[in-house]
Amino acid sequence: MSQYPTNLTDKQWQVTENILEPQHRKRKYSLRDIMDAIMYIVKTGCQWRMLPRDFPPYNTVFYYFNKWKLEGVFEELVDTLHVIIRRLMGRENTPSVGAHSVIDAMQGCFPRLKKILADGGYKGQKLIDAVRQKLGAEFTVVLRPDESSKKFNVLPLRWIVERSFSWLENFRRIAMDYEFYSDTGEAMVQLAFCRLMYNEV
Repeated sequence: MSQYPTNLTDKQWQVTENILEPQHRKRKYSLRDIMDAIMYIVKTGCQWRMLPRDFPPYNTVFYYFNKWKLEGVFEELVDTLHVIIRRLMGRENTPSVGAHSVIDAMQGCFPRLKKILADGGYKGQKLIDAVRQKLGAEFTVVLRPDESSKKFNVLPLRWIVERSFSWLENFRRIAMDYEFYSDTGEAMVQLAFCRLMYNEV
């Protein structure tokens, strides 16, 4: 198979293989080639049917993409890579600051969470109380300064979220949301973040 810049390195595949294929068995197409094809689609934005012929057939690649999406494999991959990157940086496994509005989904996921950051659209005592009650965390709203809008100001900690959105623009498949199903779009975002974290492994 041809080498594409989106293909996983041996080290990156080693991390991924344990999640995708816990039990090794003989297959017609290798899961590594299938994962490389999925990463190619996320990065280049090509349609499934236009996948280069170097990869396994597009319907096989799409079958595995859909299977892994429904089984939560991509979410597990994001979580695993996240922990690996944090350890490489000498940090704890889970972050102590978060920026999420889906509080119920966060319960029990981030035991070290101390603070949630949000922009001005998320003000309100009910939200502050819910975060304190359900997560035991502080809720901080980062507001824009009252200065002129012509002048650029870096807002404390907000740049972390803005930077992440900026990185996602490099992935053509998610630069515009063309996906018919929202869970497919979510999986594409998860895979884009996997690709970013692979670069650190």
